[in-house]
Amino acid sequence: MRSTRSRRIVWQGFAHKVPFEVGKLGGGVQFIRWQSSSCSLNSYRGRTRTSISMAARLVPQPSDGPKFASPIKSYDVHIYFFQTDEASRETARSLREECIEKFPDLNIYKFWEDPIGPHPTGMFEVDLKTPDQFTRFVPWIQVNRRMLSVLVHPNTGYPLLDHTVHAIWIGEKVPLITTRLPNQVTG
Repeated sequence: MRSTRSRRIVWQGFAHKVPFEVGKLGGGVQFIRWQSSSCSLNSYRGRTRTSISMAARLVPQPSDGPKFASPIKSYDVHIYFFQTDEASRETARSLREECIEKFPDLNIYKFWEDPIGPHPTGMFEVDLKTPDQFTRFVPWIQVNRRMLSVLVHPNTGYPLLDHTVHAIWIGEKVPLITTRLPNQVTG
């Protein structure tokens, strides 16, 4: 017996949908077969439905397709809102939910209601690990940002430069707290 399902997974603050197939092997052992080539696990064998639920928490990984030009490893997109303004906060929440629905393959992180790190207002973050993700998401957020400020920056190992000199702003530029950014990532 097999059944195909899609599960919304929230892991380490981001959410996405992962389609999978559930079936039984000989001896009643259940398995999961991920139906996405971007998943880090092709199959999982467990003894109970609990094992399936644990396996469904695994995070999809980008495929071995094209990479960004060196030294860019990935891009981060920060969508800012005014945490003291209810309308701005709800607009950002709604936009985050729409991002989760429209882009299930992207890592969409926690909704930060308070300033964190160099970010002086509330925000949420989206990771773009491949050029394909970048070309699908950035134009979409550019026209669907709902008047919120958006920072798009590469990750090159130099956070200060990435958030300032290398940054792309969509909408109003938000002054970052740059003293909280290291010049270079070590390790």
